[in-house]
Amino acid sequence: MLRLMIDRLSQTSLCGRCRDWGPSLPLVVLATCVSVLAPESLYAQATKPAAAVSRFEDKTLVTKDGIPLKISYFAGKKGKDTPVVILLHGKKGSRQNFNSSLAPFLNDAGYAVVTVDLRGHGETPLVPGPAVAPGATKNNAPQLKPRDYQAMIPGDLEAVKKFLYDEHMAEKLNMSKLAILGADFSTAIATAYTELDWSKIPWDDAPTVAARTPRGQDVRALVLLSPEGSIQGMNTAQSETAVRILGLPVLIGVGSKDTADKGAAKKLAEKLNPDKKDHIYLETYEGGLRGTGLLGRKLKTEDHILAFLDKYVGKSTIEWRDRRSRLER
Repeated sequence: MLRLMIDRLSQTSLCGRCRDWGPSLPLVVLATCVSVLAPESLYAQATKPAAAVSRFEDKTLVTKDGIPLKISYFAGKKGKDTPVVILLHGKKGSRQNFNSSLAPFLNDAGYAVVTVDLRGHGETPLVPGPAVAPGATKNNAPQLKPRDYQAMIPGDLEAVKKFLYDEHMAEKLNMSKLAILGADFSTAIATAYTELDWSKIPWDDAPTVAARTPRGQDVRALVLLSPEGSIQGMNTAQSETAVRILGLPVLIGVGSKDTADKGAAKKLAEKLNPDKKDHIYLETYEGGLRGTGLLGRKLKTEDHILAFLDKYVGKSTIEWRDRRSRLER
């Protein structure tokens, strides 16, 4: 699977020197490849949006195991050139942590945004059945078991990806320009889904892997706020290794007095960036806030997130393409 991920990445987002290797791209070349298209300064390049005026639409998706997944969708305005961001809340949180702050901020900057109530949080129940009534305060997060966290990846995130596929095929966004933000426990969900997304085998509709229509390989960047070192039932080491091998850009944010996550954040940054390249960013924010608590506090967290996304997703030159198999068109 990692071989496939490397082959796909070499044909899409690596520098020209590395693309010339094609499917035989050596790991040593991949490890030393740095994007030559990115501007030198990260935060000087962000295009700050005007005051948030965006509107969203609440939707209910159904996961393959029958969970009614509640999301809010902030549609983009650039048609099939629109990049997209998925925002995942932290423990005892919900999509409402983003809907009046970061989501409209990014949407006004040109991104389509999906905020998600992961199973057992917000208005999404932990088991199949009706959604939780809007405004309800009951939160099922303490009842989650390892299997529930595991199910968020092929269940919740795959349901969101299917929704994005439909929007992509309607030419309302470009799902190949996708970023995911996770907060505390959901940082593990974000990295694990990235591994799953890049391991999907393309449609067998062309003689070579590079020419085949992809079914995944869409996650291009990650934002991880207060990443936790371990999650019940999750092999975080495996997914982090996949992100490192792929060379995907990652922005890690953590509070300067957050004793629970500061060490894990530093360790993760070192693991993802052993050669000190410039695609991994570790930002420390004053105070002991964690996860989504780092937002809306005038800590410049939102500005850093926007600058990072603009550099690696918003300004991406990846073109929209029909994602159906050529054999079915």
